[in-house]
Amino acid sequence: MRVLVTGGAGYIGSVVAGQLVAAGHDVTVLDDLSTGFADAVPPGATFVKGTLRDCAAEVLADGIEAVLHFAAKSLVGESVANPAKYWSNNLGGTISLLEAMREIGVRTIVFSSTAAVYGEPEHIPITETEPGRPTSPYGASKVAVDTALAEYARMRVLV
Repeated sequence: MRVLVTGGAGYIGSVVAGQLVAAGHDVTVLDDLSTGFADAVPPGATFVKGTLRDCAAEVLADGIEAVLHFAAKSLVGESVANPAKYWSNNLGGTISLLEAMREIGVRTIVFSSTAAVYGEPEHIPITETEPGRPTSPYGASKVAVDTALAEYARMRVLV
């Protein structure tokens, strides 16, 4: 299977990309290297340096069948100091990715969210049925992405 791993030069994305390569998948990593490292891209994966806004459509059009989406700004403190950066990158970048997927016909996506969507939970361990009450722009941007994904799935654009 041809798979795109966004944020695949970051900590989690690079590990998942490596597992996919080891399982025999044809993996393309898309990362802007703003927090990731080119050296983290696993051997055997194709690396494309760029943003979701600038490169997603071109990369998807090369026969990608599924997306594993890890690309995001993720520093809570920075998100409080510069919320627009987080809304633009996390939500705006994801919308660009989803629109490219819709236009090209790629319907499968796995999204890496965060416990930050729950803020200060009432119960621990946190279950997915807990209400979302983010306490930072980072967490709120991830809730917005969760909502966008649910809406695209409801419209039957994604599976």
